[in-house]
Amino acid sequence: MVSWRTYLAALSLLGALLTASHSRLLAELLAALLFALLTPEVLQLAVLALNGGWPLPDILCLKHACLETTGREYCAFYGVKVTDCRHGCYDLSEKEFFSLSTTFFHVGLVGGDAEYLLITWNQHYYVVIRACGKDPYELRRTLEKHLRRVEEALSLTGCSWERMNGQSLRRVLRPSCLVPSGRSPLRLAVAGLVLLPLALRAPFLLPLGLAGLAALLLSQGRGGYTAASGLHVYTLVSIDSFYSLASLSDILSRAKIVYSSCAKDLYLALRVRPAAPEEEQAIDTEAYRSYEVGTALEKLSLIHRSTKFFAAARRRWERREALYVVSGLLVATQSQQKILERIGLRFIRLPSALEVIS
Repeated sequence: MVSWRTYLAALSLLGALLTASHSRLLAELLAALLFALLTPEVLQLAVLALNGGWPLPDILCLKHACLETTGREYCAFYGVKVTDCRHGCYDLSEKEFFSLSTTFFHVGLVGGDAEYLLITWNQHYYVVIRACGKDPYELRRTLEKHLRRVEEALSLTGCSWERMNGQSLRRVLRPSCLVPSGRSPLRLAVAGLVLLPLALRAPFLLPLGLAGLAALLLSQGRGGYTAASGLHVYTLVSIDSFYSLASLSDILSRAKIVYSSCAKDLYLALRVRPAAPEEEQAIDTEAYRSYEVGTALEKLSLIHRSTKFFAAARRRWERREALYVVSGLLVATQSQQKILERIGLRFIRLPSALEVIS
């Protein structure tokens, strides 16, 4: 599963090699673009230096919704707070827990035109729906439709809920564990990066100039946020269980550990959307490609990689598990992060994780 950034970087490399003998300037520009594509950390550092934290857009809250305005498009949030559940993970058998969990996902999180935020904070649980569009009335109908599905899924799993008003929703999307950051003293230096390649006539400095320009554009109308004292911002980089055919007892035991961790004062937000058909097919394609190349080249690492993707494919076909694309934000102490890491949730410290709640 190769991203667009990788394809564009490959084209830049090919272009730089082909034009090196004809135009040194063009080759240097393509090489600089290649470097910028393969090192997104440069952009992240420029954004952090400009804002003193990661920028989040301001949100306007109405009676039962919150809005973000991004150019000509609106992004709206609706949410519910889970008030009680008839049974928890400690009350259910392995099969009952697996059945109720899959019921919630298969019934509630099915919209291809919306994203879902599953948030736990201060020992409370929230399901927030996010959708974007140009027509506010159509956007409202879309959110209402998905909200009813989420409520139906909660009812089927034996949970009660209440719809959140705008102010409560804003407190969940901009929690007190995140604090606004002051203006960074490095703002002028970041702005100077934009003109640096022109001033020095050095095309190889173009990645720094692009990073400075992107940081200025990304930060327009947004304020920087950082974690409160004693906490750190982590981003979810992988989930180990995706590459294994975990038993039902293992799934339940991991759920108990996550539940006990979330009973503490941490902020965990998972941004979920149903995978597109081509993304589902990519799992099978990657499994077969890795196996064929690994056996042809006698590379054990590629053969091992194929077995992990075959395990993911078996979960879809044997258990009828739906596939979701997930990104995650964790605001917690280092010890809490270590607990979640031991059960296969891999987090690294990265301020750009705050994009999950925007």
